[in-house]
Amino acid sequence: MALNEVNKAGGVKGKKIELLIEDDTGKPDIARAAAEKLLSKDKVVMLGGGYGSSETYSIAGVAQQKKIPFLINTGSADEITEKGWNYVFRLNPR
Repeated sequence: MALNEVNKAGGVKGKKIELLIEDDTGKPDIARAAAEKLLSKDKVVMLGGGYGSSETYSIAGVAQQKKIPFLINTGSADEITEKGWNYVFRLNPR
């Protein structure tokens, strides 16, 4: 609903927001490949998601390396945020 509201109002800085979805299938190596594809091929400006902690950790590593913000939804292992990465943000308290 929020996406529709933002786009209906002109988007962000005049550009409509588009959500691209990749399935990590619950496997860290596939999660890493999906994140790399979104960044290199699709040219996304941020990553969001992360269900399981092991997949989320893989995505976080890619985001940090590429200096792209990653908003974590549910991956809650402490090792994800204890790294002190500058581009990784967990939305849940743990």
